[in-house]
Amino acid sequence: MKSKIITPAIALALLILAGCASAGVKVDPAAAAKIQKGVTTKDQVIALLGAPMTDTLSSNGKEIMAWSYAQARATGVTYIPIVGLFAGGADTKTTSFQVVLDERKIVEDDLWSNSSFETRMGGN
Repeated sequence: MKSKIITPAIALALLILAGCASAGVKVDPAAAAKIQKGVTTKDQVIALLGAPMTDTLSSNGKEIMAWSYAQARATGVTYIPIVGLFAGGADTKTTSFQVVLDERKIVEDDLWSNSSFETRMGGN
């Protein structure tokens, strides 16, 4: 008798957990606040935040390191049988932190970017 109660509860918990996904590297704002323009080096930034997800060299010799994090949560209607196939989807929030280094590998600037968007099923 007990197993019949536990099994649906476990199934519900798995469905709820499956409704959330994340990817990337989440930057701690307190750690990012320790970065000083004109003082902090590339190696010090990496020691504070970890390796960047992307490292780009611009045509003017500036290096741009970026850390990005995305989290998606399935909407409630996604779990409704059949209806979820057409009206379901996810709400996604992304955060990006970038550090611009000068030619000497010293921090010149940094910036945060946040975005939110909806992804819907059914071709809408």
